[in-house]
Amino acid sequence: MSDIFDRSHQIFSCNISWLLYSDIRIKSGPDRGAMYGWKNIDTATYPFIYNEIVGYSITAFSWIYAELGQVAALDAAKDASYWITKNIERYGDLLPAGRKEDDTFSQKGDLSNLIYAFDNGIIMVGLLNLHKLTGNLRFLNYAE
Repeated sequence: MSDIFDRSHQIFSCNISWLLYSDIRIKSGPDRGAMYGWKNIDTATYPFIYNEIVGYSITAFSWIYAELGQVAALDAAKDASYWITKNIERYGDLLPAGRKEDDTFSQKGDLSNLIYAFDNGIIMVGLLNLHKLTGNLRFLNYAE
C-alpha cells in the first residue's frame, strides 16, 4: 500500500510542478498570469490563451496554497487574477473565450469574438476562491 501512496504522491507533486513551472503558464511579459489551453505536440507551440483555463488555474493554485502552503502557487493565483482583471477592464464584464497566439492555428476557429457563460462562470469561481483565501476585495468586486 505504501508504494501506491508514494507513487500517487509523486505524480501529484509532478503535476503541481508542471502547472507552476512549465511553459503552459505565462510567467512574464504583458500576458503574465495567463494560461495556454494546450500545447501542440507536433510544432511544440502554444497556440491559444484560454480564459476558462485561467479561471481553473486560479482555483487550483488557491487550493495548492491553502492545502500545501506553496507560496509559489499563491503568487501564480494572484498573477492569473491580475491578468483576468486587466482583461475585464479591457473587454468589459464578460471575457471572450481566448486569444490565438499563432495565426496559422485553425483547429478551433476564431474564439476571440465568442463569449461563453460557462467560461466566465469558471473565472468568477476562481476569483471568489482567491478572495476567500486572501480577503482581497478586488477579487470579489471583479467576480460580481
